[in-house]
Amino acid sequence: GLVYPPHAAAARGDARKSFGGFEAKRKGLLPTPSDKGGNNYADNDYRDRDGASRAFKRDSDGTLRGYSPEKYSNRNDRKSEDRWEAQQKDQHNKYRKESHHDDRGDYGRDFDERRRDNYDRDTSRNRGDESRRSSSRWDRDRDRERGGDEDLREKIRERRASSDSIEERQNKLDEMKKEYANSSDQAIKNMIIRMENELKDDRRRKDVEREECLKKEGELRERLAREEQQNRRRREERFRREEEERMKKTRELASLIASRPNIKCDSNNPWDLGRGEWNILTGDYEVHKEENEEVNMKNSKLIPKLSIDPEQMNMVKRMKGAGNGGAAMGGVPLPDYGKLEKTYRSVNADLQMSRGGSGTKEWLYIQDDIRWRPDFIKLRTEVHDHNVEQLKKDEEEIIIKEFNIPIKQKDVLSLTGLKWINDQCIEFYMQMIAKRNETDKARELGFPRVYPMNTYFFTKLTSGGHSQVKSWTKKVNIFDYDLIVIPIHLFHIHWAVIIVDFRVPGVFYWDSMKGEDDLVMCRSFLSSVMKYLEEEHKSKYDGQEIQLKDYVREIKEGCPQQENGSDCGMFICKIVEYLSRNAEPDFRQQDQPYFRQRMLWEICNNKLISP
Repeated sequence: GLVYPPHAAAARGDARKSFGGFEAKRKGLLPTPSDKGGNNYADNDYRDRDGASRAFKRDSDGTLRGYSPEKYSNRNDRKSEDRWEAQQKDQHNKYRKESHHDDRGDYGRDFDERRRDNYDRDTSRNRGDESRRSSSRWDRDRDRERGGDEDLREKIRERRASSDSIEERQNKLDEMKKEYANSSDQAIKNMIIRMENELKDDRRRKDVEREECLKKEGELRERLAREEQQNRRRREERFRREEEERMKKTRELASLIASRPNIKCDSNNPWDLGRGEWNILTGDYEVHKEENEEVNMKNSKLIPKLSIDPEQMNMVKRMKGAGNGGAAMGGVPLPDYGKLEKTYRSVNADLQMSRGGSGTKEWLYIQDDIRWRPDFIKLRTEVHDHNVEQLKKDEEEIIIKEFNIPIKQKDVLSLTGLKWINDQCIEFYMQMIAKRNETDKARELGFPRVYPMNTYFFTKLTSGGHSQVKSWTKKVNIFDYDLIVIPIHLFHIHWAVIIVDFRVPGVFYWDSMKGEDDLVMCRSFLSSVMKYLEEEHKSKYDGQEIQLKDYVREIKEGCPQQENGSDCGMFICKIVEYLSRNAEPDFRQQDQPYFRQRMLWEICNNKLISP
């Protein structure tokens, strides 16, 4: 482009042409040694960096134009000179565009300061501390030319670069204003102005970002509210359909039950459906004439203390929710039988009790009438004496062996106090019920045929499917029975039971300690049993499918609920015993101490007492 020697241009008062000085430096033109002391320029005042001289020619308007005599050997060749001038002009125009040179701009400040300000403004918001450091370099270069208090400005730049948040920067800016309020250094004033502008820009940007965030947050809340409303409507609609379907099945079940034939009963009290004593070995049935004998009122306050234990129940619920079998929580602690005996005698000083064993084998048996309801058969003194005699036997001594199940002293020990009844007693009791219902007298009373599964059946079924338990019913057709009893041992700490009633038909889940979060689990148990029935029916009837759509699946709402953490096994035994007589389970937690006494005698003698 056009090269203007800066000092010559300034001497003429033409500030705009001083831009050529920077262009001359950029092109590598340096002042010759002869010019270092003055401002009088000749035609050869500038040389290239490689030492080649650069000729200058003054136009009619006094402007110097330069061209290279080495590059164009023929000075009189006008075409070469025109090419040189065109090339210089193109380069100059290109640089003017790159440097954002504006003919309308204000050249009150020198070019270096304008360039530094543009650089600082364009990059400070994007590059943070790095841009401020770059700006500091421009400041140092400019101050080095201008002179001034360099240490003071360096201290201000360090304060400015060390701040992070807007609040800190504002505090430091206020301190600077107070400290340098009387300063006459224009650079400091300019720096403070730039810092104020930066703070304003940052505040404005944060306000915009905050508004955008609030707007997005509002939109998100509105969208979530709409989705929640839609989900709520879907849930309500689904619950309504499920309720309608459940009510429909309930009505169908009620109509089926109403259509059953009346059950014949030869006893004097048809309500209890066979009140008496059943001898399982011989099949004999002895009707009990004594009915509704008055309970011992002295024990009315004692019975709740024998069976109700909310603390133990909550502990078992936590163990059940953890699903670890109680191992991580240490299990249920053993009671202090000495304290229990004193507590029981404080309620009834005439209470008859027997105590024996030690450690985990310690037991306490109450030899008294602890019925809660008068309609249950009163246990005589002979029954209590027999039970105490069995408890005093050796731990491994076999008391009775039937149904290929040996019952030892350690098994009946689980029927005392608040101990957990073991699976041996549960299986034995279920087999007694099934055997009782095969007798002629039970058939006359209309009792259903019962087939109880092993206590390990459901665990095998859920872990391996039908193939794991197919051989268990190889010699039995379960579809020839009325009720199929499937005990469930949840996490080895809680007992529940599933009853398959082919007379309805339906599958029913009975649980004496239902939790709020057990609904999904219970439905999965019912689905597993339904799948088993489907596969079992195919294996027994040459691939013929069972009509599962006719089956009711229900989690029983009216199941009696326990009030401690020990009687779940007792509850499922009595639920099955009631259903096996076509009676609705209506017992309570206060009946369990009496049931434990009675079941101990029933198992040891292989006899059932009903109701």
